[in-house]
Amino acid sequence: MLTSDVKKKLYDLTTEDIVSLVRQVATDRRLTGSDFKDLKPGPRHLPGRKEENIQALSGWYNTHQVDTHSKDHDVKLRQARSRMVVQVFEEKLTEISKQRDKVIFERAKGRTQSSKSSHYYKPTRDDVEVSVWQERDRLHIGVDYKHGKMPASPLVKRDIADWWDDDASQMFEDGFFKRMGPMGEKDPKFVNSVIEYCEQMGILRK
Repeated sequence: MLTSDVKKKLYDLTTEDIVSLVRQVATDRRLTGSDFKDLKPGPRHLPGRKEENIQALSGWYNTHQVDTHSKDHDVKLRQARSRMVVQVFEEKLTEISKQRDKVIFERAKGRTQSSKSSHYYKPTRDDVEVSVWQERDRLHIGVDYKHGKMPASPLVKRDIADWWDDDASQMFEDGFFKRMGPMGEKDPKFVNSVIEYCEQMGILRK
């Protein structure tokens, strides 16, 4: 069975991440094609749905769990091979998870002011407002100074942070921003989630 740590890492990945993971494992020089005979469908033909991918990987992973009590020589050889498969899989999973965490962290920071202006003129939630612009497949989320709250300095820009298109959509997918309800950009849960993450990332001063 998948351990809770492995399962959590898998579910934190996107479908593209999981396909990339399987390809990296499948091309690792320590493994051979026979190591993937129980992965259905195979590494090159995983479906585009995340849940199905994880179920396929779970079944394959489980076939490589070993019975450590066996004393049979052939079984021990298979066990050693399975341990290698699991080791490679978990190594690659950890690498991709770290890469994914880095992408999420950078995405969450948005586009901030220069370090100098941010240091001297870092606003609070009372100084800013959240705006949303949508048109067809375009999406923009911005955090800007409220009218009359912007410091009178050439070092400070009105727009404090923003996310465009795929980056903006991914913020919802990653759970950083709450989905907007009927109130749209005025939805208090959505607005508060954007403000809270700006505070957590140091874009706004608490």
